[in-house]
Amino acid sequence: MTCSSSWHVPSRLLACPACPRTMSLARWQLVAQAKKLGADEQAQARHAELVTTYFRQLTGAEKEDFMSLQPAFAAVARQLKDPCRKADALFFAALMPQVANRVLESAAGMEQARATAAAAQCELELSYAYRHLAEVAEARGNLAEAARLSDQSLALRRQLKFQVFLPYSLLQTANYADKLGDHRKAGAQRAEALALAQRLHLPAQEKAAQEALAAVQR
Repeated sequence: MTCSSSWHVPSRLLACPACPRTMSLARWQLVAQAKKLGADEQAQARHAELVTTYFRQLTGAEKEDFMSLQPAFAAVARQLKDPCRKADALFFAALMPQVANRVLESAAGMEQARATAAAAQCELELSYAYRHLAEVAEARGNLAEAARLSDQSLALRRQLKFQVFLPYSLLQTANYADKLGDHRKAGAQRAEALALAQRLHLPAQEKAAQEALAAVQR
C-alpha cells in the first residue's frame, strides 16, 4: 500500500495505521489549508482529521469515549458530496458503537453505510461495511449470516488487493468458520493471516494471528 505525501489524502489511506507519517503530515497540511477550501473540501478535511483522531485514540494512550466522535462523523457525512467519501464517513459514525462494545446500536448506521457504498459501487467502503455488519449478525446470533458477510468483505479486499487489513479479515472469517465447524478452512485462513502479517510487517495483526493459532492448539 502506498502512502501519499500530498496534502489531499483520501480517508481510505488515512485509515491505515501502517502509514503514521501520512496521517501526521496530512493532518498538519489539511488544517493549514482548511480556510482556503470550499464547503465540500472542508468537510473532506474534517473527515480526514476525525479518522486520524480515531486511530490515534485506538492505538495510543488516549482513553476518551469513542462515542464522542460519532456526532462529528455523522455531521461530516451529511456535508460530503462524493458518495464514496459519504459512505466512509457513515461507516465511521456506525463503527463508534462497535468500538464501544455496543454492537447492536451500530446496525442501522452500518446498513446505511453499506447501502450508500453499494449504490455508488464504492467497493472498499463496501468491504468495511460488510465486515462490521458481520459483527452485528453475530451479536444477533446469526452465525451463518455473519460468515456470509465476512466472506463478502474478504473477497472484496482480495479483489482490490487491500492487504493492510487483510490479516484481520482472514482472522474474522476463520473465527466464523470454526464456529460453524469448518476447522480446516479456519486453520488455513489463520495460517495465511500470520504469513501475510509477517510479510507486510504488521506487528499488531501478527500478534493477533499468533494468539488465534495458539488458542486453537490448547
